[in-house]
Order: sequence, then structure tokens, then C-alpha cells
Amino acid sequence: MKITYGLIDVMTRFDLPRLTMLLFQCQLLEASYEERIARGMGNLQLVEQEKIAIIKFLKDADTYGRDVGFSDTQSQAAVVWARLSKRPELYDSSAVCTELRNINSQIMSEPVERSMYIKSIHLGNPSVRTFRVLSVI
Repeated sequence: MKITYGLIDVMTRFDLPRLTMLLFQCQLLEASYEERIARGMGNLQLVEQEKIAIIKFLKDADTYGRDVGFSDTQSQAAVVWARLSKRPELYDSSAVCTELRNINSQIMSEPVERSMYIKSIHLGNPSVRTFRVLSVI
């Protein structure tokens, strides 16, 4: 079954402001751990404040995935959240950075996996091009 959406529908459906903030939060966390790894401290265990920040992000990713139907993002965040909550000693800076990178990739790919097709159309003037989302399956 194909459903046709306009740009406003897509912005609403995927809650783009919230998606943007989630990606920003993920990339900010990931960058901080990449920096630590680059300084040769990738094997450092997480301190309590870091665990809290990562768990908050994972909860946000889990909730966002559930709310907009990004089931792969939701399940991936939930699995990491459960593991980090139960066995934090398994997570040093390198492991956290890898998990964040994987979740970031999943969030970025999920709309594509949901088969969003965008087509360029001309409205009379060939120099003016608008884009419409034709369908999301």
C-alpha cells in the first residue's frame, strides 16, 4: 500500500525537529568519545555522569523510534540501553563510541529503509524546481 505525503506531512510524520536534535545529541556524544580515543584513552571506563548522559540519549532514541515507527532504531537503542544498564563494565570509551556510531547510522538510514521516494517536478518555469515526496511505504 502506498501513501502519498507532502513536505509538511513528512516533517510531521518524522518529527524533523526532534530527529534533528536526536542526531545532534548522538553526534556530539560520539565526537567526545572519538576525541578521547584519538588521545589514546579509548579503554577508559565510563564515569557515572557519562553513563547518565548516554542512557538519557538511548531512552530518547528508543522513544523517538517508537513514536515515529523507526523500529530498527528503537530496538537497537533499547538493546544497548539494557546492556549498559545491567553490565556497564563492558563499556569503555571505544565500545560506547562504536554503539553511538551504529545508532547514528541506523537513525540516518531508517527513512531510506522506509522507502521514501522523492521526485523533482517542474511547475511551469523550468528554472524553478520543487520537490514532492511521492510515497512512503
